[in-house]
Amino acid sequence: MLKADRQAYILKKVETEGRVVVLELTQELNVTEDTIRKDLQSLSKLGLLKRIHGGAHSLISDMKDFNSRLEFNSQTKADLAKRACTLIENSKVIFIDGGSQI
Repeated sequence: MLKADRQAYILKKVETEGRVVVLELTQELNVTEDTIRKDLQSLSKLGLLKRIHGGAHSLISDMKDFNSRLEFNSQTKADLAKRACTLIENSKVIFIDGGSQI
């Protein structure tokens, strides 16, 4: 299979499944792990997917809207907030950055 065909296959799989795993791709495409890793690295450099340990996933999966991220693990976030409040002392300054856990 040609490199362009392999990479198109990988992108299609990421699009439909949200992620790919190196070992699965080696079996499906009958190529080495090095070949798949190089393909994933190339696609990542082009900004077409996000390379992770053992595979890659869609960039879109990182772009959930803020409201849905607020609801995700809301009890854990509330527990962390309560714990964090006990660490803040009077007359101290803290920095809070953006994010759903803040």
